[in-house]
Parts: sequence; C-alpha cells; structure tokens
Amino acid sequence: MIVTMRRQLSGSRDGVEWPAPGGTIDLPDDEAMQLIDLGHAEADGVEPPADAIDRGTKGRKATADPA
Repeated sequence: MIVTMRRQLSGSRDGVEWPAPGGTIDLPDDEAMQLIDLGHAEADGVEPPADAIDRGTKGRKATADPA
C-alpha cells in the first residue's frame, strides 16, 4: 500500500531513510495500517473524512467555558 507520511520518522527502514512529511512510500499492508492508525501516515490519494480527528493538535482547545 502506498502511504503519504504525515510525520517525520527517525531511523531507516530496510537501510533507507523514512520519507519527509508529504513524501510517499510503498509498504506492506499491515505495516501501512499501523502507521495510519498511529497518525504517522495516510493512505495515498485518500482524503480524510470531514469529521476525522486532527491528530496534529494536542489536547483540547482552550476556551473560557468550564469543562
């Protein structure tokens, strides 16, 4: 499965550095799904649904309203 990287991973895979965010890589389906589930990559050519969680943000958005 070809995935587009969302985050930079350190190290290498099979002796080759991981692509930079926005770059693509062809991986076995199970490995690709693990990266997608962790938010490190997305399936190439697939737009995330409008209600998808933005994993780029951390925690809740600050508001003046009590939780």
